[in-house]
Amino acid sequence: MAKIQADAPTPPAGWLAQLVTSNGAIEPSVSLFRNTLNDAGDEKPMQTFLASHPHLLTCLLAPGRDAWCWDRPRFGSESIPDFLLCTRNSTGFEWVMVELESPTVSPLTQAGLPGTKLREAQAQIQDWRIWLRDNIAYAQRQLGFEGLTAEIPG
Repeated sequence: MAKIQADAPTPPAGWLAQLVTSNGAIEPSVSLFRNTLNDAGDEKPMQTFLASHPHLLTCLLAPGRDAWCWDRPRFGSESIPDFLLCTRNSTGFEWVMVELESPTVSPLTQAGLPGTKLREAQAQIQDWRIWLRDNIAYAQRQLGFEGLTAEIPG
């Protein structure tokens, strides 16, 4: 586990509602995840499930002191990632965007290349990065996403 220095930044007060807490044992959540995944015909049940179990998304983050998860945050009027995740450590806040696609569609072609849905998800993330480059001050100050950059992994 990474050592966290005492000088990790303090999160804004408005982030409290997005703080991710573990609800104890992870195995029940993983079993529910499997069931939801097997029954899902598109991404909507997965979105709903993960919004209710955001601790399952924290594995996408770098090690840090705390984790926050925003369900479908708005970047302007049209840019809406499925999830925006954040952690904090001694280097500051680290962010990850998540775009879900249907679990019934393979992300890769038979040749092992990115499939249509994976390319669409990658294009959406690229569009969000472009929006962030053009609107980073707004995202950080008005939307409250302190430390967010356009080079956010996704």
